[in-house]
Amino acid sequence: DNIKSLGSGKTTEVKYNRIATLACKAAVKANDYLNHVEMEKLINDLRYIDDPFHCPHGRPVIIKFTNYELDKKFRRIV
Repeated sequence: DNIKSLGSGKTTEVKYNRIATLACKAAVKANDYLNHVEMEKLINDLRYIDDPFHCPHGRPVIIKFTNYELDKKFRRIV
């Protein structure tokens, strides 16, 4: 599908989608181990990107919980 788009003037979009896919494949996944230095770098790097709240495909990177929601998740509130 991307190869078909190369001749249609959508080269920039194709490149962006390819880079986004590569970034997602290289991203930290659930249960990946990060040491403290890697965690700090990851958080600090988020400060320098245009949209730190979503990956290039639109999925959330950061989610916000209220104290109430956290308490409820840990069954402190029923």
